[in-house]
Amino acid sequence: VNNSFENNVEYAYDADAYGFTLLAENNFFTSTVGNTISLANGTLTDVDSTFYTNRTYKLGTITAPPTVTVVIEPGAVLKFATVSSGLVVQGELIAGNQSAAPAILTSWLDDSVGGDSNYDQSDTIPGPGDWKNIELGDGVNATFENVILRYGGRSKAILYAPKNSQVSLDSCIVSNSNTSGIVMNSPSGGFYTANLIVNASTIADNKANGILMDAYEKTSEPGAGAGENNLTISDSIIANNDTNGIKIDLTSSATVSSSDIYGNFTRGIDASDSAHVIATGNWWGDASGPYDVDDNDPNGDGDRVTNNVRVDPWAITPLHSLL
Repeated sequence: VNNSFENNVEYAYDADAYGFTLLAENNFFTSTVGNTISLANGTLTDVDSTFYTNRTYKLGTITAPPTVTVVIEPGAVLKFATVSSGLVVQGELIAGNQSAAPAILTSWLDDSVGGDSNYDQSDTIPGPGDWKNIELGDGVNATFENVILRYGGRSKAILYAPKNSQVSLDSCIVSNSNTSGIVMNSPSGGFYTANLIVNASTIADNKANGILMDAYEKTSEPGAGAGENNLTISDSIIANNDTNGIKIDLTSSATVSSSDIYGNFTRGIDASDSAHVIATGNWWGDASGPYDVDDNDPNGDGDRVTNNVRVDPWAITPLHSLL
């Protein structure tokens, strides 16, 4: 506490996850280089483990057990070092705040935030899949406000929540994943309920789906049953994803409104026969609306949708600035 870290050539603080608990809030980092806090692989032990404002972290694979609440303060920059690096949260995750600078989770090679942390000037550039993901355990509540997640998704998605979970994103960006942007629920092995709320956020430029909610269903006896997906999206941009903007099944509660859905390669929204989605009041990339791939009604020039997505009425002009 109350230490000043100055004129460091490389790391200001280099420790394992246990040593992370010793670095409290009231420390000061005044150098223009060498301010990175490096944390190797390990398990967080503090009940409240905080990544503080205006600090840059180099992370391996960090696990937070069920007893730990992870807080990522506004302005914190978390850079993940390798393709296997990530953050596994089994308790609670609270990231960012609307009233301050964004919290950023990105690649170790991303010099646009937190400086040239790997000290190679412009010799390397960040790209999709530079790090693994944020993985949420069973029953986790995760809140993201004004958070940028990019250049991850080496496995599954940048944000991966395969079991029961409650996730909300407000004023966030999820982009440049090597796989999907967000994946929730599991297509095999358990009947889970996934709840996702997205507001005023951008899910774009991911190499698979923007959002995938794929639950497990077993129709044969014994042990028949099904998981459930609940999705609410408003005032957002779902764009330029290499597969679907949104792919969802097993839902009785899915609404998408006041959003721009365009440039997604396969479909804007792909809803299975077990899913019914209300997606009215959205812009689909063209004034003529989306194209229904099942019965050609509507047959607009915008993103494609499946038949069980209700789209009429739709917006005839973009609702947000185009990417």
